[in-house]
Order: sequence, then C-alpha cells, then structure tokens
Amino acid sequence: MELQHLRQFKVVAELEHMTRASENLHIAQPALSKTIRILEDELKVKLFTRIGKNIKLNLNGQILLKYTNEIMYIIDNAKKSLQMLMNIKITQ
Repeated sequence: MELQHLRQFKVVAELEHMTRASENLHIAQPALSKTIRILEDELKVKLFTRIGKNIKLNLNGQILLKYTNEIMYIIDNAKKSLQMLMNIKITQ
C-alpha cells in the first residue's frame, strides 16, 4: 500500500465523487479509479458502494479513512518535528 494511494483515497472518500476528486488532485479520472481498484484488490474489500455513476463510502471505506487520517496526522507531525530540528541546528 503506497502513501500516495492513501492520499488519493482520502480525497475520493471525502468528496464521494470520482470526477471532482480527480480534478482536485489534478490527475486523470481513470488513473484515480485504478488507484482505488488497486487498494480494494490489496485489501480484498470494496471501499465504496457504487450506484450508477455515484459512489458512497461504505463501512470498509470508513474504517480505512479513519486510519488514513491517523497516518496523515502522524506524517505531518513527523515533518514538523524534523523541520523544528533543522531550524534548531541552523540557529546553533
């Protein structure tokens, strides 16, 4: 599972709209759909309920979104900590 896939999943999950998510991410919609398929294949679960052209985050997707948000929060904190460390080294 790649971090970029999780970032893309997060946008799709929050918007529940593949086209708007692809526009927001500045990537082609087929590429984004492929990313979601890759995640679903890897996890062996569907993340969205598809109703025609509409998608709705299902329980599996809600669980993955919860952990994705936690992962993104931890990564952001790690970046902030490293930046603070670099700033301290620069001022010394």
